[in-house]
Parts: sequence; structure tokens; C-alpha cells
Amino acid sequence: MLIVGTAVVYRLALGFAEREYDHSLYESAFDIMQLLKKSAEDSGQIHLPNSASDLILADSEDEDFFSITNAQGEAIIGNTRLQPPLVKAKLPNETIYYNSVVDEKPVRVVSVPITLLLLGKPQVLHVQVGETLNKRQHLADQILSSFVVPQIILITLSAMLVLFGIRRGLAPLEKVRDAIAHRSYLDMRPAPTAEVPIEALPLIEEINGLLKRLNTVFEAQKRFTADAAHQLRTPLAGLAAQTDLALGQNNPAPTTHALQQIKTVSRSLNHLIHQLLLLSRSEAAGAHALYDTVNLRELVQEIVLENVPRAAQKNIDLGFEGTDEAITLRGNRQLLQEMLLNLVDNAIRYTPIDGKITVRLDDGSKASLTIEDNGPGIPLEEREQVFERFHRVDRASSIEGTGLGLAIVQQIALAHGATITLTEGQGGQGCLFRVEFPEQYKTLD
Repeated sequence: MLIVGTAVVYRLALGFAEREYDHSLYESAFDIMQLLKKSAEDSGQIHLPNSASDLILADSEDEDFFSITNAQGEAIIGNTRLQPPLVKAKLPNETIYYNSVVDEKPVRVVSVPITLLLLGKPQVLHVQVGETLNKRQHLADQILSSFVVPQIILITLSAMLVLFGIRRGLAPLEKVRDAIAHRSYLDMRPAPTAEVPIEALPLIEEINGLLKRLNTVFEAQKRFTADAAHQLRTPLAGLAAQTDLALGQNNPAPTTHALQQIKTVSRSLNHLIHQLLLLSRSEAAGAHALYDTVNLRELVQEIVLENVPRAAQKNIDLGFEGTDEAITLRGNRQLLQEMLLNLVDNAIRYTPIDGKITVRLDDGSKASLTIEDNGPGIPLEEREQVFERFHRVDRASSIEGTGLGLAIVQQIALAHGATITLTEGQGGQGCLFRVEFPEQYKTLD
């Protein structure tokens, strides 16, 4: 609004100055008209002494021009370079102001009609007086420097003060935003309201109410998953025991085959229930107070050694590369163990016979773990979806799995503030999973 107001006032000031200068032009034309009338009354002809015109048109800043034209626009007296107006007057005695050019200089011109009795006949003549625009430009520059520039400075200072006031007033909200932005999405604690402005307090309270309701829903969902999984484990364990007992009997071949199928299905169901329970625990692992110091190098080596026999069944070269120094970080050992087991298990499942899997552990400002295989890989368009629950790519259709392993891995990584990414392995083959832990999770040796 201040900018618009300044522009309006500037235009009004220029308009007022233009009218005053136009009026001065008219006064000069009027003086010349009086001399012409006196000349026509005295001699019946028009005559304008040079000294008189020079006196009337004397100006220290601008160059002045005048001409007297007849009704046909032909110059009778004065400067022939001063062009008559291009637009004809609508009324017989109308005064016209217009812009023109003389010697490539812009000029402002006034044209005033006058009727004189010359040689006994009335004639309509036009008196044109023009001047260059030096005074007008000088005045515009003065208005700009003395009014507009201070206004712009004032507007800038006002904007800076307003911005400072807004930032200062919103600083408590910035703290609330930062506090929420750095939280895990599992953290449903209410946002702090101690320093929040009164105007924004109802909004923060509503957000806290929403967080509380969401927490209630999430807790109910996790309890349901955990309870359902626990309830299913008992009958499944009984089913497995009865199946093993039945397999120990002398059964016909079809019956033995059916029992083997039941045992396989029950084993898959038991694995699914285990994964669901693990997912439920990982979702509830947002409280860092439950974490302890974990030697990540030692844990990774244990997982690799445990899975070497399984990898050997497919003639897969499962190896470990990393520093000999201990890498300690703050976390939940059981959850980290499950995360590593799922990643290694996933690699063994999908790496073909005679393949290779390499587990690397790098120690820098951020500890990072990579599991690389030379299997069939995952298409680029599906690499984000593999971390979704129960999502399985086409290559997995013939391989036993629950579709929860990578979802659990991501959940545990998020609970530890870590990020997990999936890219191609070396040479554009296979998969490379990278888990990177933030610096603040590392502990001093």
C-alpha cells in the first residue's frame, strides 16, 4: 500500500507541475496574441517585432519556439519547424496542448486560435508556442530525489521492522516446528506450549489433541497386532507338534505328502506371526531411554557367521569387510540384530546359486552398513515400494516370504534415526542396501 501510495502521489505531483507549465505556455501565447491584436488594429496587418517575441519567450533553461499559422496550417510568422497539432479542435475556440519534436528535441506545444480583422476581412489564425522539456525533467528529478527516494527508504525500513517483528513474534512457533520436525513419526508427545503466543495457542492445543487421538489409535492397532499374533502362536505350535507326531506314523504316501504340506504352511504362518510381532515391537521402539550401547561391528560379525552355513547350501560367498575397531552406537541390540538378520536373509533368498554377498561396515562421522549382492536386482520403479508392508516384486513370486522383512528393516532403522536406501550393486547388478546412522547416535569408545 505504501508503494502504491507513493506512486500515486508522484504521479499527482507530476500532473500538477505539468498543468502549471502548460499554463505558463498559454500565458506566453496569450501575450503574443495581444501584440497581434494591436498590430491588426493599428495597421490591418500582423506584425510581431523580434524584440517583443524574444522578451516574451525568454527562458534560461529551455529553448522556446513559436509560429503563427493560417487555417490551412501554413506558417505565416515564426519557426516553420514547429508543427501544428495533428488532432483538430472539436470547438472553434478550443486550446490544444500536444507533444512534438523540433530538431530531434521533444517539445511541449500549445495551440491557441485567434480571429483577427486583416485588410477588412476576418481571419482565423493559430498561435503555437513550444518549449523543450528541460524544466519539466528537472522538476521530475527533484520530486523523485526529494520525495520518492525518501519514501522508498521509509518503505524499506518499515518492511524490515515489520519483518523483524513478525520473526520475533513467530520465534516460539519456529521452536515448536523444529521440535516436531526432528521427531520420529512414532513420537506422539504433545508439542510444547510454554512460549507459544496466545493467538497461536488454540492451534497448538488442537494439534496436541490430534496427536493424542492418533496415539490412542496407533496403540490400539499395535495391541491388536501383538495380541492376535500371540493368540495364534499357541494353536500353531500345537498344530506343528501334532503334524510331527502324525509324520512319525506309518502313513500312506498321499497322507505323508499332505502332512508335509501342512507342516510347511504352519512354518510359514509361524514365520509371519514372528514378523508381525517384530514389526509391532519395532513400531513401539521410539523411546530412546530403552536403548543401550551396542557394538555394531561385533553384532554384524555374529550375524554373518551365523548365516555362513545357510549361504553355503547355495554355494554363496558370504563375506564381511570392515574396520577392526569397535563401532559403538546407542540402540536396541535385539532390534538391530533383527534388522541385520532380515537384510542378510533377504540377500541369501534372492541371490542365485554360486552368487556373492558382501556385508561392509564403514566408520566415519556416521556409521554406515551396506549389504550388497549380485542377484537379479530390483527395478528402479519398485525400489521405494519394497519397504511397504506385504509388497513383493515379481521376482519374488516363486520364493517363500512374507513381504514384511524390508518393512521391519525400515521401521527399526527409523527408530534409530537411521536412513536406509536401495541402489544397484557394482556393475549395475544385484542390490545394495545402505543403512546410515546419524552422528548423534554414535557413542565414544
